[in-house]
Amino acid sequence: MRTLERRSGCLRIVFWVVFGVALAGTLITGLVFSYNADPYASMLLPYPLAIAGLVTLLYGGRQLARALAMMRTPTCAIDALAPGRVEVVGQVVAQGAEIEGPDSGEACVYLSYARQESRVSKGKTRWQTVERREQVQPFELESDGARVRVDPGLHAPFKAREKVNRVEAGQRHIERRLDPGETVYLIGECTLEADGPCIAPGRGVFFYSCEGEEVVCGRALAWAGLHLCGGAHLVWLALAARLYLEGTP
Repeated sequence: MRTLERRSGCLRIVFWVVFGVALAGTLITGLVFSYNADPYASMLLPYPLAIAGLVTLLYGGRQLARALAMMRTPTCAIDALAPGRVEVVGQVVAQGAEIEGPDSGEACVYLSYARQESRVSKGKTRWQTVERREQVQPFELESDGARVRVDPGLHAPFKAREKVNRVEAGQRHIERRLDPGETVYLIGECTLEADGPCIAPGRGVFFYSCEGEEVVCGRALAWAGLHLCGGAHLVWLALAARLYLEGTP
């Protein structure tokens, strides 16, 4: 049983922070153009736009690479796995001791738990998270009688289905779990070990989901298109602002 680091959430936070800086830079640039501020200070304003655009393009490229990997990798039967990148679909089988949901008591191989308290601020009620827990352990996928061991490691992004959303005495308990018997779509690097094939994060793409390939791939393509277009637009704004400022006496 291991604590799963929230790398995926951190990447989203970094993106929105950079995007906010870019938006602020755009507004400030507009004010500079309108009010003819100090030209030496205004020459620095395109740089936040360019940095934000490049970060956004990088994130979009990451999403596009994931989608292309899904599209180019055919689904393989578990009993026919070979070393290298593979794509499989199977039912979850617990391996060893299982994780127990703190609110439901149900056994699972992946758990994301949050306990929130109701707080009133300025006449509005909001939920504030006071406890958060995320755990994962190796498991197996089974299909047509064959099994493969899956070791997600500490960094694999995954969003399980919400199984509990209970409100009691001003507290809300939320559990997202991956339970034995659920069907999982997975793409990753397969290695042949002494006790059988194993799929774990490697240098390439590793991703697993309770949703089908079409849904996951379609979402990745949509996010890739959004970020690539947005990043290109920010870079274009930075270049246009730089050229405008250089031509302004």
